[in-house]
Amino acid sequence: MTKYLLLSIALPGVGILASAAAAEATGSAVSALLVALVVIILLVLLNGLFVMAEFSIIGVRPTQLEQMVDEGVSRAQGVLDIVESRQKQDQYIATAQLGITIASLGLAMYGEPQIAHFIEPYLEKLWFEPSIELVESIGYLIALGLLTYLHVVVGEMVPKSLALSDAPRMVLLLSRPMSVARWILSLPVKILNRVGVGMLKLFRVPPAEGHERVLSAEELELIVTESTEGGLLNEEEQEMILNIFDFSDRTVSQVMTPRTKVEALPLDVSRKEILKIVTESRHSRFPVYDGDRDHIVGILHLKDLVKQTLRPESRFDLRLILRSAPAVPEDLPVQTLLAAFKRQKLHMAIVLDEFGGMDGIVTLEDLVEEVVGEVRDEFDVEKEPYVELGPGLIEAEGEYLVDDFDDGFWGEEEDLPDVETVGGLVISKLGRPPIVGDEVVYNDKIHIRVLAVEGRAVSRVLVEYPDPNKLVDEVDTAVPPEAD
Repeated sequence: MTKYLLLSIALPGVGILASAAAAEATGSAVSALLVALVVIILLVLLNGLFVMAEFSIIGVRPTQLEQMVDEGVSRAQGVLDIVESRQKQDQYIATAQLGITIASLGLAMYGEPQIAHFIEPYLEKLWFEPSIELVESIGYLIALGLLTYLHVVVGEMVPKSLALSDAPRMVLLLSRPMSVARWILSLPVKILNRVGVGMLKLFRVPPAEGHERVLSAEELELIVTESTEGGLLNEEEQEMILNIFDFSDRTVSQVMTPRTKVEALPLDVSRKEILKIVTESRHSRFPVYDGDRDHIVGILHLKDLVKQTLRPESRFDLRLILRSAPAVPEDLPVQTLLAAFKRQKLHMAIVLDEFGGMDGIVTLEDLVEEVVGEVRDEFDVEKEPYVELGPGLIEAEGEYLVDDFDDGFWGEEEDLPDVETVGGLVISKLGRPPIVGDEVVYNDKIHIRVLAVEGRAVSRVLVEYPDPNKLVDEVDTAVPPEAD
């Protein structure tokens, strides 16, 4: 009886002790898991911090930081010093990359075993006689998948998107943490940089000078186009910016008013005749020639003529009120001419051909219009130089430059005749003065028909060219369907 009594007391005690031991073991496992999760999350966040630091320092522009410095934003000057110094920027990026490597390796070395060991007991319950090697392999694969997902999404993609979306704000936010990281990792970074340079020398590869921020004209044009498509710029702003890139490639002969269209005055013109001419004209400056147009002696300004006219008692003599007429060669870059106009306070120049004769005139307005587009006053007649009538059909002025068509429109540029305008191209193909209705074919695919002429020059043309969309449709229909 006593034996049974003792057993009845002892068995519940053993059960309680066993339950307590199991609870303690479970609690220890949960605590270990929580510690592991905290460490894993910290490593992922540390990786994300370095990723964000790298992309923000690359994405921020010096002009943005300069604006912040002017506004008195704290820490902006320190970041600007890093961006403007190739050596400091290289050290900054190397620190970020080393931090990413350390965090990634730590995540793999610590996190993968911790997660694998936690899920192995649950995997063992899936088999009656589980293989230890199989359970461990599956556990490591699951742990690897979970950590890879966490590392890529939280540690890479999200920080990179945040850094690129607001680089100035992020680079300032991370400036202090990165200062600490640069101080801690300065020695390893220097050692690794020297080792890397030494390895490059073994392969005879020169080390990079730094992270170059200079963009080519083509890249800038692409940025402008993308900004317009994104709504940051309107079409007029885009056209003006793109015209600036073309401005430096222009020469005076491409923007001048040709000799045949210049309103010039003879030196011996009377006061009555000159008043009639300037009244009917829309210009305020006139070249004045002595004998013929190849001998320009000066430029008459309408304001000087008015002053002379208000003194009827004085003898009228154009020589007394003429201003100097600077002459420039036809191949002079317009950028150089604009600088000369600004420096000498000029508005008109005489363009000379290779034989010294007058080829035309160029004005400050001609140069400005190359950037801002056609500028019309109340005397100008509204007339578009280039109109798209439909797919593959364009109406243009004879003076329209062949260079102003889209790239590749005429095919290979070296095959073009030595002409500047569409009208010149027509005359070059005809070999004679044009008449209305003349038609020429260029490159076997571009048809140009003369719509109007002025004297011996083409004033208006109709250009017909293959429609790219139509060509694509024809190619698609010409390809036979594949056999089943």
